Amino acid sequence: MVQGIALTGMASGIDTDEITEQLIQIERSSIRRLELQKENAQNEKKVWQSINQVMNEFDNSISSLRRTTTFTSRTARSNDENIITATASRNATRGSYRVEVDQLAQSHRVAGENLHELNLDIELDEGEELNIHTELGLEGTFELNDMEFTVEENMSLDDIRTLINAESEEADIEAEIMNETLILNHAEMGAENEISFTDTDNILQDLGVMEENNGELDFQQELRQSQDSIFFVDGLRVEKSINEGIEDVIENVTLNLQEVSEESVTITVENDSERTLDAVRSFVESYNELIDNLREEMGEGDMLQGDTTIRRLNSGIRRMLTNTVFLDSEEYDFRNLADIGIEIDADGLASGFTGEMRLDEDVLTDAIDTDPEGVQALFTAREDDEGVQGVAERVSDSIQSYIQYGGILDSRERSLESRVNRLDRRIDSEERRVERREGQIRSNFGRMEVALNQMQAQRSWLSGQIQQLNSIRNYRD
Repeated sequence: MVQGIALTGMASGIDTDEITEQLIQIERSSIRRLELQKENAQNEKKVWQSINQVMNEFDNSISSLRRTTTFTSRTARSNDENIITATASRNATRGSYRVEVDQLAQSHRVAGENLHELNLDIELDEGEELNIHTELGLEGTFELNDMEFTVEENMSLDDIRTLINAESEEADIEAEIMNETLILNHAEMGAENEISFTDTDNILQDLGVMEENNGELDFQQELRQSQDSIFFVDGLRVEKSINEGIEDVIENVTLNLQEVSEESVTITVENDSERTLDAVRSFVESYNELIDNLREEMGEGDMLQGDTTIRRLNSGIRRMLTNTVFLDSEEYDFRNLADIGIEIDADGLASGFTGEMRLDEDVLTDAIDTDPEGVQALFTAREDDEGVQGVAERVSDSIQSYIQYGGILDSRERSLESRVNRLDRRIDSEERRVERREGQIRSNFGRMEVALNQMQAQRSWLSGQIQQLNSIRNYRD
């Protein structure tokens, strides 16, 4: 609005502000039309962005169906996972194995004597109590697993634990304190991994870890002996130094022993049908979400009603999904998606729009179990290898022209963005024109009021002059 001094009807008695506002509203009608065009363009852009998003999500669901691992993965299932679990790689052979766990591998674990029972000459201040932070007065060296450790006179039991653990990775030894007693653990399991020692200055003996027995040093308290795991696979005895990650017994299968078993446990290696099912479920859900989105935007009175781009997209996808893949193949049992339990409802087809996709999981599971290679080929067949394109391959290829950078959907969004920018510039230009026009109108009304005021002043002067003349005439008479 133009700001300044306004002579609103001072001379004319007319509400020029009201008249000005009405005239400006008429002038602004062009701006309102442009703003409506801008709003429509912005809304249409949002619709295309939404379609682009669900199209990309649909393409992502197709991507997993183009990977061979989706169909060739194996799973290993144990009928008692408290005893043993297993995983299988894609190259594992399908079959069942009977496993009995006789013994678990364990690491060597030894302990010293309680701090209060050690025969050490420790001087305590009055009121001081012996604890793991008390200086022990020991000095010298010892070795554990060929790693040398040096103890200084001012070290406590806690300091000795810290000393050992500082080299735990290299020495394969771990120290802890329990009930004021030093405990040593070998970091590796297995019968061959016993804790070795050299007690040059009797440090380990002073800590109660070692004792002399028949002229030889030995561990005073052996809490746990080192041992291998022992188990049987289909009657074959196997010994390992580990319990988990056992990869070299059943080819391409990893075993993890949990507990000793009283009876055999069955490990079954089979196709990972659940992985394939998950991928197909995601594909079906993404497809239905896409079709719902397209149908919603193309309804009667909706923004994209009758849009030829959407109709071509819809019909193209439907054709790629429903066309037969293998017209005549002796190698595979399945010719199209309907053969593996995936169908598109006829509802909606009469109106030219694709119906909802439905999945019969029982049919698909049976297909995966009986002919996993055939299910895979139905989705992943390539022109170079099979002479035809599988469903996932051809659908993905058909929608790339829509979703790729610079593709149909991206071009629509860019075109609408350019239109919004052009409309913004036109709106700005119209705003400036209306502002100038308002200034002109107010200026014209202002000049009119000034002119009328001057005329009224002149009329008052003339009236005054006439009255004076009349007065003089009356006086003479």
